[in-house]
Amino acid sequence: SIFRDVDSIPVGSRFRDKIEETIKAAKIVVAIIGPQWVGAVDRQGRRRLEQPDDPVRFELETALGLGLPVVPVLVKQAEMPAQDELPSSLSSLPGINAVIIPAEPYFSEGMARLNAAVESLTAPVHPQAPAAPKRFCTGCGNAINPNQAFCTQCGRRVA
Repeated sequence: SIFRDVDSIPVGSRFRDKIEETIKAAKIVVAIIGPQWVGAVDRQGRRRLEQPDDPVRFELETALGLGLPVVPVLVKQAEMPAQDELPSSLSSLPGINAVIIPAEPYFSEGMARLNAAVESLTAPVHPQAPAAPKRFCTGCGNAINPNQAFCTQCGRRVA
């Protein structure tokens, strides 16, 4: 499922609490980064990423602090921000491999890469069943495959 703060937080809920709760339950966080992302400003003209209470900064700080995989997605020809353009709490972001979503006619290829990345990070981990113990013929000691009923060396029936 996808959580998008502006659509997924019920009216009357505490915004920050709901975001934190959701990120703690998440498997990954996808950060969409456009060309103006690093320089976006609030109503007072202050750079948003410099504000400790900025929701985007809080979301990324929380995810990185929890060790969740963060998938940067670069759109509209955006480039990954430089480390010195970010607050220290987000300084690891430029070191994370990003998915680039190019414009048409290659948009669908970028989305396929994003989908594959998300699937690989969210696929359930199935522990491998322990390997069946090796079997050997009691007559000659030849190795027996699991589906064999008779030894291929001496012809003895194996249990």
